[in-house]
Amino acid sequence: MSLGTLVPHTIRSELIAIKTFQTIAISHAYSRLSPNLVNLANHKLPSRFYRDYVYSYIYKLAKKEMKAAGSVKKGIRDTNIYKHRKEVSEERTEFLRSEGYRSRVIALSEEVECHSDDEPSFDANRNPILDAAGNPVYSIYAKSARNPHITEFFRAVDVARAQVKAATKKRRHIAPPCTRVPSNLESDIS
Repeated sequence: MSLGTLVPHTIRSELIAIKTFQTIAISHAYSRLSPNLVNLANHKLPSRFYRDYVYSYIYKLAKKEMKAAGSVKKGIRDTNIYKHRKEVSEERTEFLRSEGYRSRVIALSEEVECHSDDEPSFDANRNPILDAAGNPVYSIYAKSARNPHITEFFRAVDVARAQVKAATKKRRHIAPPCTRVPSNLESDIS
């Protein structure tokens, strides 16, 4: 029998996490926290810390789910949407800076809440919708509080960014383009 069949997945994960932490701590990565490295040799202490952290995290998620069913899944989805918004904001801001736009325009682009959500479109059977070229279609959700001129401006910036990216990158490193289609639906995290 191998060790993998004897040790359950959770214990294996715990051992990996503790060993990784010990290795990093011994290499002085946490020196600003002034850890007592003597306690790292004692396996029980890091194990108790690990279990306390993991189980308290799971307990908090369970409490949240008990209060409102589906809230954990919605929270994860909203976090992913917001991260994507932040990435779009950073890419647009970098492009606007490189093109020499005024600081007021750049400040608008830096504000993450100014950007829309765009999520993959799915049909009734939850299959992704593809355009004629076989690329994924994304729905851009409306933002009711945003001026329509800002929406048009950001769409023009995205077209310009795509053109610059296509002209400057090598063909084999370009990700397949996504078709983005404005949607009548409004973002539910705005």
